Amino acid sequence: MGTVVIQFVEKMIAKRRQSIEKAWQNFVQTSELHPTYATPDALFEDFTIQASPQAQQAFHQLFQTLPIRKRLIAVLNDVHLKKMIPMIQKKAHVQILPHIDTVLALQHYADTQGIPQQDFRNIWWEVALKKSMEAPAQQFREKVWLFKSLAALVDALAPYESPFAGALTLVAEEVL
Repeated sequence: MGTVVIQFVEKMIAKRRQSIEKAWQNFVQTSELHPTYATPDALFEDFTIQASPQAQQAFHQLFQTLPIRKRLIAVLNDVHLKKMIPMIQKKAHVQILPHIDTVLALQHYADTQGIPQQDFRNIWWEVALKKSMEAPAQQFREKVWLFKSLAALVDALAPYESPFAGALTLVAEEVL
């Protein structure tokens, strides 16, 4: 009897995991939220907790495409985007997260310098996530990641012609 119950529970867990993975895959591809989820954040929470390692690896590969990254940056909040960092950069995420917070804190100042806060936020997340994926875990160097991320941020902010980008250039040069 005990074995039957265990098998039943294992089947239910596997079915739930598969349902979450399908809902997440659909959301990532289409931005359509499964009816059982009120917010993308709730779905993301379930995915990060319950998805199989294979599904998380597949997501990592899918996340490397620009349209997918941009879509998720637009719909997930900063807290959940930060939770992606360990999925992307398992060993170095502890070093990356404080820098992400520091640069995000600058979005209010950037707004006073002609760069809308939401634009700054989205650009920074795009740069930070992309550079995190580019850095091999075995060869990760915090200062190199930060320099490359800030340099890419400055390049992405160039169309705004803001003095803020120039200040970030100086900060990036000081990092190395």
